[in-house]
Amino acid sequence: MTIYSLLINDKQKDRIMNKDQIKKDIADMIIKAMEENGSNFMQSWVDSGMPRNGHGRYYSSINLFSLWIAKKVGNHNSNVWLTFKQINKLGGMVNKGEHGTYVVGWFTYAKDRVAQRGAKKGQTVTDTGVAPRWYKVFNIDQTNLDEAKLKLPKQAHAISDVDEYVANTNADIRIDNGADGCSYHPLFDRINMQHKDKFFAVDGSTATENYYATLLHELTHWTGHRTRNNRIGITLEDIDLRDHKLRAELYAYEELVAEIGSAIQCCILGVSSGVKKSSAKYLNGWKKSIKDNPDVIFKACSDAQKGVNFIEKLQVEATKEVKKVA
Repeated sequence: MTIYSLLINDKQKDRIMNKDQIKKDIADMIIKAMEENGSNFMQSWVDSGMPRNGHGRYYSSINLFSLWIAKKVGNHNSNVWLTFKQINKLGGMVNKGEHGTYVVGWFTYAKDRVAQRGAKKGQTVTDTGVAPRWYKVFNIDQTNLDEAKLKLPKQAHAISDVDEYVANTNADIRIDNGADGCSYHPLFDRINMQHKDKFFAVDGSTATENYYATLLHELTHWTGHRTRNNRIGITLEDIDLRDHKLRAELYAYEELVAEIGSAIQCCILGVSSGVKKSSAKYLNGWKKSIKDNPDVIFKACSDAQKGVNFIEKLQVEATKEVKKVA
């Protein structure tokens, strides 16, 4: 059994469109960033801010990587990305010679068919589901539009109090001054963190940035517990624990999920930091996995986004509780 067969089931495979080249191009860009920047491959992307669409909503999952890279390669200043149709609707045009960047969206569908078997044989039935659709977007800098003159929805403000953001999860976080590192323990459902004083400025990131990037990394692991997102890299359910190679691959995959989850949250919260030092050891394994199967990075981004969404939902619930008490 391969790690990928555990990460994606047959129904998910059937829904993936035949856009292998697009996936490979995105995966190749991420691998190139890993090769050029080592363990800091996400640093400049996090610094650049969150890409958003014309409705003011943040892009998510694999689209974040695609647009972060496209922004850097294209040397764009804006974080706003629009479809060709949206640009035309706003009275603008794409500048001559510019190329769009592929993003993927998930859309519901309904399709009628005549049942060939079963109790409804001969009757018209409707199949419904969710399918991916690839389409191109352009950075506003690639158009003749002026972002300052557009009435775009206001961008969400970063949460200044990261401690409050973390506290709203009610995760069991314990400070251990004697610990050699930071970790999440699924068995006890507990995060162990070193004290802030144990963190130092490294590779352009301040000690504070490194502390919070690490905390958000562990918090992403925390979302994988069986009572939350039930992620296989945390639960290790349905695998042979004697298969040490598979376990190692799953641990590496879970680290990639946690790194992406940390990067997304750092970007949303205004914290800037790259990959955890302890995760750098997985870098070559990540490159190999993504080269062997580009869908791995897509699945990792999806799992990371689900983790972030889970944490963000807890922020909304905490806000409702405060209002109720008030």
